[in-house]
Amino acid sequence: MHPVPFLPVVWDKLPADRKGGGKPMRGICPQCGLGVPIRVQEGDNPRGGIMAPGNRDSHWEFLERWLSGPPRAPQQVGLMRRWARWCRCRPLLAGCVAFSVFGGVVLWGIALWGWVQSGGTISRLKTALFATQQELAHCQQLIEQQNQQLARQTQRLREAENAAQQAQHQYHQARQQIEQLNTRCDILQKDNVRLQQDLQIGCAWLLARQAQDLVFGQPHRSLLLASEAVRIFQEHGYNPEFSLVQTLLDAFVRLGQGSLEGQPAGISALALSRDGRWLTTATEDRTIRVWKLEGQRPALARVVRAHTGTVHQIFLTPDQRRFITAGQDGRIFLWDLDSRGSEKEPLPIGSSQGPILTSALSADGRWLLTAGGSLFQKEYSARLWDLQAQPPGDRSIVLRGHELPIRCAAFCPNLRWAVTAGEDRTIRLYHLQGNSPAAEQHILTGHQKAVLQVAFSPNGRWLVSAGADGAVRIWDLQALEHAGAFVVLQADTEAVVALAIDAQSRWLATGTTDGNVRLWQLPASDPSASALCLKGHEGPVHCLAFSSDGHMLLSGSADRTVRIWDLTAADPNQKVLILRGHAGAVRLMSLTEDGRLLVTASDIPPDSREPVVRLWRIRSEDLFQDANQIVTQIFNQTEREEILTSHRLFSAAVR
Repeated sequence: MHPVPFLPVVWDKLPADRKGGGKPMRGICPQCGLGVPIRVQEGDNPRGGIMAPGNRDSHWEFLERWLSGPPRAPQQVGLMRRWARWCRCRPLLAGCVAFSVFGGVVLWGIALWGWVQSGGTISRLKTALFATQQELAHCQQLIEQQNQQLARQTQRLREAENAAQQAQHQYHQARQQIEQLNTRCDILQKDNVRLQQDLQIGCAWLLARQAQDLVFGQPHRSLLLASEAVRIFQEHGYNPEFSLVQTLLDAFVRLGQGSLEGQPAGISALALSRDGRWLTTATEDRTIRVWKLEGQRPALARVVRAHTGTVHQIFLTPDQRRFITAGQDGRIFLWDLDSRGSEKEPLPIGSSQGPILTSALSADGRWLLTAGGSLFQKEYSARLWDLQAQPPGDRSIVLRGHELPIRCAAFCPNLRWAVTAGEDRTIRLYHLQGNSPAAEQHILTGHQKAVLQVAFSPNGRWLVSAGADGAVRIWDLQALEHAGAFVVLQADTEAVVALAIDAQSRWLATGTTDGNVRLWQLPASDPSASALCLKGHEGPVHCLAFSSDGHMLLSGSADRTVRIWDLTAADPNQKVLILRGHAGAVRLMSLTEDGRLLVTASDIPPDSREPVVRLWRIRSEDLFQDANQIVTQIFNQTEREEILTSHRLFSAAVR
């Protein structure tokens, strides 16, 4: 605050709206001479006029005295004081200036501190750079030394590579030479092995030929030589020669193998179980024998008798637990196969008016079809027996229509048809799935003589019939008119007495009284065009059978032999096995389901001692195994070596 009142000096120049009324004014300080704002109140006289006594103020009195006296000299004000006054007059601007100055000082201080720090850092960096440069120079020296060493090593490596290439080249040359030598050595070894093998095979051929020459005179020695030849062939991966199998079969017969001891002559029927465990035979003396084939030799399980006439038919039921017999007396019996005693009575199924000449059992074992007859009968009828009735055979169906004895009967595999045929030259089909099979029958005609054989194809499509007129007829069962859908195969002028169809319904085989066996392709449109005649039998062919796989055909003949034809060969006539050993005509045969065991039966002259029934192992592997067992039983090791070394070619091959 100024000690004296302000002196207004610019009053007259103030605007009219700012004169009086408490409006602010500017005055001049008498001490500092600076203009400062002052506030004039109402009633004041800023010009210094005389006021009323009641309105006078002490400030104005002082101002009047000051104005009336001599002017005072202005006091000298210092720079700092002016600065301070300026700051008081303009505090905001002064604060900004002060803040700016302070900021500049701080920034300058920071810059100075940074410059000092950067200077130290730069100094340290220079020192480090210098050290690094020295180390770099040292490293460059080391690198130069390493480069020099590397150059020397590279040179040495190149020299070593050159040497290695030369050595590798020499190695390749040596290896090629070794490979050439090895190739030559292998060739020589193969030639040696081949020569040894050829020598061994030649020796086996010689042994096989010698065994074949000795089979009828010295069967024991022949069996030994043949088994040794088989061993040599098998060791070298060759199939044994076909003649060896023939030699083994002949040797077995000469040694008495496969004969059914105890079976009397006059066999009339036989049945073999599918697994080859049981064999049932019937003879003209009205007895039935049950054989057990599981051991080393067949064993007679029991002998039974119930028929009063010759038994013509024996069937095993599908479960292989029972068998059915039918015979000349017209009676039918059901037997237990595995009964422990012969005293157990059979179950009678029924009887016919005349002799039963033929019969058939359905695939499911339910129906038994019997037929036959004799001359001068009033009626020739067949009969269907229901084996599932209680008791079996209690219900039967009579099938009438034939006018002469019935010679053959069969069931269709699909159980739709039953067929009978006979001497009246007619074939009668009975519809088993109809309401009345006896009434729903189809009559097929065309044969000029008696029909001797009928058979259905396993697929149920064809019916094949053969007769004494030498004709074979194939009837298509899928056609609506059965009488017109057939193919005639004129087999020969001789009667066709044997008939067989393979399991695949591909081949049809027929056998005639002149000894020929003919093979027909059943599905062909013209089977006669591709018929194959198998020759070799010297008497009538009485029985035929196919193996389950259709690869073999077996035929039994009156020439006392059984022939096994290999149907996989290009010419079955060139690859056939002959089973010798029967003294009479081979009339019956039966083959197991796996085709490993064959049973044959024949007639026999009164003064002959040859067996009536023979059992054959017809698989090659079974024959070889049996031969080794028999040789081991007959000869010891020393005897075998002496016999084999007696053949000079064999001993030379061994050396």
